[in-house]
Amino acid sequence: MKKQSSDRKDLGFDPFSSFLGINYDFFENGVCRTSLIPREEYFNPNHVLSGAVIYAMIDHGMGAALWSLNPEEPTATIEIKINYLKAIKEVTPLIGEVRVVEKKSRIAYLEGEVRTKSGTLVARATGTFYIVK
Repeated sequence: MKKQSSDRKDLGFDPFSSFLGINYDFFENGVCRTSLIPREEYFNPNHVLSGAVIYAMIDHGMGAALWSLNPEEPTATIEIKINYLKAIKEVTPLIGEVRVVEKKSRIAYLEGEVRTKSGTLVARATGTFYIVK
């Protein structure tokens, strides 16, 4: 199992995920598990967590899941479709889990979800990524 190092740059991750506080708890064999404890600044004036934070967990998790199959192949997001199913109105730990469903030579298709630590489904997503050769 690959674990998150204290310096994500060693693993090819960008500073944005570090800025948000996304932890890469597990990424191996096309699966990635992330976690995040949202900060107060991530909530809108109605005290609902910004969907952009949940989207970032999915997007970065998908990138890490795909990266785990071949770190020598850079990837780029083509599209992600996300359904937000539960508004988060308090600071609560979030867990993201994504997996590579299909990987071809240039395109990969992934699925993922974000849940609260207690198991409540927050969002589901599908994504298509381009594999740079």
